[in-house]
Order: sequence, then structure tokens, then C-alpha cells
Amino acid sequence: MNKAIVELALFSLPIILGQLSQMLIGTGDTLVAGRISTEALGAIGVANGVISPVLVMGFGFLAGLSPLLSKKRGQGVELERLLPSTLLYSLMVSMVFFLLSLLLLSISDYLGIAPVLLPLVKKYLTFYIWSFWGAYIYMGLKEFLQAKEQTIFANSLALGMVALNISVNFLLVFGYHWVPALGFVGIPIASIIIRTLMAIIMITVILRRSGWRLQGEIDYQFIKEAFKLSYPIAFTIVLEVAAFGLISLFIGQINSLEAAAHNIAITLAGVAFMIPLGMASAVAVKVGHAYGRQSLADLRGLINANYVLTTIIMSLLALIFITLAPALSSLFSPEQSVVTLATKLLLIIAIFQLADGLHVTQAGVLRGLGVTRAPFIVSLLCYGALSIPLGLFLGHHQGMGAQGFWISLALALNLAGISLFVILRLTMKRVCQYFPSVKL
Repeated sequence: MNKAIVELALFSLPIILGQLSQMLIGTGDTLVAGRISTEALGAIGVANGVISPVLVMGFGFLAGLSPLLSKKRGQGVELERLLPSTLLYSLMVSMVFFLLSLLLLSISDYLGIAPVLLPLVKKYLTFYIWSFWGAYIYMGLKEFLQAKEQTIFANSLALGMVALNISVNFLLVFGYHWVPALGFVGIPIASIIIRTLMAIIMITVILRRSGWRLQGEIDYQFIKEAFKLSYPIAFTIVLEVAAFGLISLFIGQINSLEAAAHNIAITLAGVAFMIPLGMASAVAVKVGHAYGRQSLADLRGLINANYVLTTIIMSLLALIFITLAPALSSLFSPEQSVVTLATKLLLIIAIFQLADGLHVTQAGVLRGLGVTRAPFIVSLLCYGALSIPLGLFLGHHQGMGAQGFWISLALALNLAGISLFVILRLTMKRVCQYFPSVKL
């Protein structure tokens, strides 16, 4: 048990750092845009709001690769033989979501974007969508390495790109010596360069390790399995992004104070969320491998280790939010009224940290077992049928403002955590019937 906890924690750490790095890479664009003009900063925010759901949905279609590949590895399949299929699947995802982003760009005039920002938003998106190819290829290959339990290189690469992205942004936007100043358009071009470079480095390293040759033929059955496992994950991600987007929109309708405090709260909650998200990816791989080996003893140990580790880490995060809420809030705003309200929101967030962590990591365990549709249905019901309607009732009709929306989120996440616990128990009972040598 203790060994399983330590192994899961060590395996999760690079993935968590990689998740945080992906977030920080995006902050480079915002940092540089703020040095250009207020309009540029606003345009980046609007453009990301428009394109992010498309981008993260594509990532969702790749999220099933590592648990599926890990299961294959547990079954004794040589993963290098599935590398061509993984690359092709990543390219297919890249093509589909590149075309979707082109469609989105073509209707950007009708999205109600402020006229002063629309030209900059369109200019940004025109270039930015070309970075999708590198982003998806990198992510697909990262999933491939993760399935082999090789997490350090890909996530260290993402961490190293944080500083490089900021440097390339400044270089292209403002120029230096022989490099001309491109202005605002340099920001999305930097994204293309960074993401393409990440993909090239990943391809080069993986091919070098395999003797500069691709083994095996295209396995279309594997591609079909990857799609079948991944599409509920993709729709779950879009559902969650849409839910938080709607909640932000509804809170923004109240007043600027509520919106500002909510922005602080959701930013800090988003950073904290990267920890259980990384743990979920890690446990999905470990569970997938144990499931492929048909080792129910290891499955049981991993599930118990996941519960213990999640409880410890999320309790620590809750303690941080409770004790440091005023200090954390004051980092974002000097206005006492904003800090006071943000502090109240962070205390609500602290209450549901454990539920949030268990919800995410249990979904990771289920992903490793090949179960992804049930978590999607749970998210659909908890966000769509409970959180948003209840948030509107408490926040608008009962006058609770942003606190009402966050209370509704807390209730939804607790219900989601309990629901996934029940689903996981039922799933494991079915697994035990399939492998009757070990009792749950």
C-alpha cells in the first residue's frame, strides 16, 4: 500500500508539472500583449475564449491514448509497433480541429465581438490555429511516452518552453537587431514556433530511441479503440469549459466587483486543479497497465493508493486556501472589497477541494478501466442539471451573487464524486467477476 502511494506520487509529479507548464506557456501571450496595448490584451482574452473550447476538445480526443496504450503494454504488446498508428491518430485529430477552427474563424464576424477588438481577434486566430498541428502531435506523443511510464522528458520539455515562449514573444513582437518587430501578430507566430518545435523535438527523440525507424503497420482497430475511449473525455472537457464559461458570464452580469472576485477565485482554483488532473492522468496509466496484465491485486492497491494520495493532497490544498485566502486574493487586487469577496469564495473552494480531487482522480481510474461514458453522463447531470440552474437561483434570484454560484459548484462536485465512487465500485465488481481469482 505504502509502496503504491509513493510510486503513484512520483509518477504523478512530472505530469503535474507538465500540466502547470502548459498553463504558464499561455500566460506568455498575455504578458506580452499587455505591453503592447489594452486593446491587444483584451483581444488575446477574447480570442482565447473563442478558440480554447476547440483546442481543449481536441486534447480530449487524445486523452484516451495513454490508458489504452498502457493496457496494450500490460497485455504484452510492443508499443513501438503502435507508434505509427498513434502518429496517424494525432494527425487526424489535428486535421479535424484545424478545419473546425477555420470554420470558427469564418463566422467570427457574427460572434458579437466588440468592433474595436474584432480585427485583432481575427488576426490572432488566423495565425494561432496553425499551432494546432504541433500542439496535437506533441500531446499524442506525450501520451505515447506516458503509457510507457516515461514522463520526465515530455513534461520537462513543456517546462523549458515556458521561458522560451516568453523570449520568442518579446523577440517577434518588439524585434531585436536583425529580427524585425512584427507587433501584435508576433504573438500567435510565437505559438506556432513553440508548438511546432515541441512536436519536432518529440518526434526526433522518439525516433532516435527506436533506431530511426517506424515499426509496425497502421492498426485501424487501435485508432477506432482510441476514438471510442476518447470521445466521451473530449465532450466532458467541453462541457466543463462551457459550464465555467456560462457561470463566469452570469456572474459578470451582476457587477464588476463580483466578476473581479470570481476571476481571482477561478484563476487560483484552476491552478490547484492541475494537481488532481495530473494525478488522474497518472493513475489512468497505472490502472490501464494493471488491467492489461489482469492483476486485480495491483488494481485494488492502486485504487486504494489513489484514494489515500488524493485525500492527503486535496486536504493540504484546502488548508492552504483556508489559511492563506486573504494573502492569495491580495496578490491579484489592491482593492479591499475585491479581496474580501474573493476570500469568501476561496473558503467555499476550500470546502470542495476533496470532492473535486476525488471526482477527477476517480474518473482517471475509470479511464484506465476503459470506462469513459459514465463520467461524461455524471458531468452532464451535475453541471447541466444541478450546478448552473441552482447557481442562477442562488446567485441571481436569492441575491447571493458569486457565492451562490460557487456553492452550487461545490454541491455538484460532491454529487459527482459520490456518483463516480458508486460507478467505480460497480465496475470493479464486474472486473472481479471477469477475473474471479481476487475478491474486491
